[in-house]
Amino acid sequence: MANKEKIRRPSNWTVINIKARDNQTPEHYVNLMRNIVREDPMVDIGRKHQICMKSYEEGPLIAETQIPQWIVMVFTTFVIVDPEAFYDIRAKKDVTIEKWNEDIVVNKREINTLFIPDTHTLAVRMSAEGSLKHIERYMIEAVERVEPETFDVTVIKSHDVVQRILDSHHIIKFDASVSFSNPGHTGLFNAAFDEKMREVNPSTCNIKMQGTQEKPLQNEADGLIEAIVSLSEQNGEVKATIVENNKPVVVNTKLYPARLRIVSAAIDLYHNLRNRIIQEYGEHNR
Repeated sequence: MANKEKIRRPSNWTVINIKARDNQTPEHYVNLMRNIVREDPMVDIGRKHQICMKSYEEGPLIAETQIPQWIVMVFTTFVIVDPEAFYDIRAKKDVTIEKWNEDIVVNKREINTLFIPDTHTLAVRMSAEGSLKHIERYMIEAVERVEPETFDVTVIKSHDVVQRILDSHHIIKFDASVSFSNPGHTGLFNAAFDEKMREVNPSTCNIKMQGTQEKPLQNEADGLIEAIVSLSEQNGEVKATIVENNKPVVVNTKLYPARLRIVSAAIDLYHNLRNRIIQEYGEHNR
């Protein structure tokens, strides 16, 4: 019988960019996660549901830096029980549970994640409805509690959807919200635009442009729109009205998170996922 750990199975992941505005080093990101564990926040995610971290485990260390290659975090979503909200449908009367243990919750679901310090990305396994949205909300609130006004939390967008806007030469309307990237990961005008935004140091930069179908916005190679859209893949979102087949079409990158499909044996999953993320997004050591 084959070893179950060696059977290759597919898994699908979405990716969140957790980026420090200053001190963009792997050490900073590891310390962030350790501080979140110590803070142990419980975050409201709506409809009476909460989310908290269930477990935290650092992976093997990189010999040169002594930084963990990855951090495995499992999160739990749940509903807190109100002991006075029980109802007996047969007797048709309210029921109160005496001596209720307030630590017992219901509707528990678990979400598995893998954080890669070298790329400051958090991979979220797509196993439950709302997983990405819940983890994004948790991380936005958790990083703000630990180090206020220090981090940007952004879902990385589908490269294909971003490229769809980049390839369009007929853009009627353009609405973007972006922040600067890590140094050294853009080129030409993209790098110049990114550097100028970094000097201003905004948490976000909102840009709106309006053209017409007869006189669309100029989407030139190495131009302003290309720089903004390229940055948005990992550092924001864009909603653009483009012309396809002579008809205006709205493309909203917010609706298209990047998805990574990994086919791997369980014993190699984290190693393979880390390599794939580095391949897709590069190591951001500074």
